Amino acid sequence: MASVPKCGLCRFTQPLEGYLNNKKKNFLIYSIFVILLVEIFSSVFNLFYVPTTYDLYASYIYPLLTQLVLFLLFTCVFMWREKLRFCLRKATAVMYLSIYYLFGFISLLFCFTATFYINFVNFTLLFLSLLIFVQSLYAKK
Repeated sequence: MASVPKCGLCRFTQPLEGYLNNKKKNFLIYSIFVILLVEIFSSVFNLFYVPTTYDLYASYIYPLLTQLVLFLLFTCVFMWREKLRFCLRKATAVMYLSIYYLFGFISLLFCFTATFYINFVNFTLLFLSLLIFVQSLYAKK
């Protein structure tokens, strides 16, 4: 019976991984710069806020910026996985956290419903826990 070759299974992520490795230094520098700008904006806004726009900031802009900052931080940690010597399970968990915060940012930006967000997060967490469980079974061998 014909089977899929091993080199064909990882073809989907190879171009993305190659692009990220080429642009890793630029991404790390720009992400730290963006995080600093977000923090400066947040602290300046809290100093000189207008009471009528504070509700918009507290309920929409602040969570949006927080999701963006956490996405950038966990993506940077994921990109440093070789230096931090992450095992496959730890790299998978950090990658999921990065995707989780990106999804949170997108869901706030495009106003997804709460049930869709909760169902998506629950199903992906269930899938991730099963994936890490299977990885830990194979890691013990």
